[in-house]
Amino acid sequence: MPNSAHYIPAPGSAEYNKQFQQWDADERPQQYAAIIICSVAATVSVALRLYAQRRYGKGWGLDDLFIIVAWLIVLAELIASCQALESGAGLHQIRVQYEDQDPPHALSYIYTNYWIVAILWAPGVLFVKLSILVLYRRIFLVQQRWFKVALWANGAYALGLGIASTLLFIFQCHPIDYYWTRYVSFYGEPIPGGACLAHTVQYLGAPQILSTVSDLVILFLPVPIIWNLTIQTARKVALSAVFLLGAFTVGCGIARIAVIFRVTNETDVTWNNIDTVTFTVVEAAVGIVCACLPAAAPLYSAIMQKLGLMSPSSTGNHYYASNQRVSSPKRRLSRLPKFSGAKPRYDDPGMEFEDLIADQKFQAWSPRRTDDIESASSLQRPDNAITVENKIDVTSYAAENSYR
Repeated sequence: MPNSAHYIPAPGSAEYNKQFQQWDADERPQQYAAIIICSVAATVSVALRLYAQRRYGKGWGLDDLFIIVAWLIVLAELIASCQALESGAGLHQIRVQYEDQDPPHALSYIYTNYWIVAILWAPGVLFVKLSILVLYRRIFLVQQRWFKVALWANGAYALGLGIASTLLFIFQCHPIDYYWTRYVSFYGEPIPGGACLAHTVQYLGAPQILSTVSDLVILFLPVPIIWNLTIQTARKVALSAVFLLGAFTVGCGIARIAVIFRVTNETDVTWNNIDTVTFTVVEAAVGIVCACLPAAAPLYSAIMQKLGLMSPSSTGNHYYASNQRVSSPKRRLSRLPKFSGAKPRYDDPGMEFEDLIADQKFQAWSPRRTDDIESASSLQRPDNAITVENKIDVTSYAAENSYR
């Protein structure tokens, strides 16, 4: 082991004495708890989403594939973060150095895992955003040009930012391994040749700020569409609240910005930088949870109904948009089978969201198949359905039926 007199911070210095006095301080328990709890929540959310889409929806789509990729990235970040913690991240630097059995292994291994987490941050948040945008496209089959342009523009922005940020973090040091080998100097060993970008904090902070701006735009994108629907105000508020839950992701992004710009002490790197790594995992995991909530809404409604927390009149199935255009009431009626008087099941796969009615501000939901006109009129409306009321005058039955 090198002579301790060559350690950084130098023995006897104010920083050395400060760290020595806090020798037993350990941030690892709360860091472990944060990344593991958020990762488990993301895993459960993805599982429930996939089940809900298979059980209640139209099956798995591109948005589900994107969220699975994001989840796999979070798991990789979790593993790298845990390995960094195991090597001493979350302890004060002098303790890590003195307890290192194979110097300079500890610091170099910690920063190797930090580098892995850093390059995975941008792909993780990118696939969460792409999943949300594709989900918007599935649900809101609107004709407004601005909305379509906004979807494509946000997708292109997120993709460009994700690629640029990933390349920035990969090549921020030259050679690449200089990112973690430079810390051998903290043990008094000769520093290897290489260089890193100047003002690293600013370079790390800029991509996060740009990403958070994108999160805010995506967060509020569906609100104008929802508030132009011809539905009750209470339902508009409820639908908006579901999508605005993504504010938690924005909050995590803002918190990560604060943590990045707070890291200024370069002589206690294992203690000061751990929050940045933890918030990297937490941000992506929370984003996955928020992105899965609208897609798994029918499952949550069914669970709440069974627990007695929601009345049956407020529940039902939540089916996402099909590619089939809404036909006229007469054509739809002609497709109905003969009425046998049997009551249709609420999980009837023939009940789904229809495409947007041309030149209207709302999306229609109606039974595609039923066994009885009377029972069809009493069908429960899906909780997150974007609906339109159609009154059909069936002269042969002398009845007027409202599909809701």
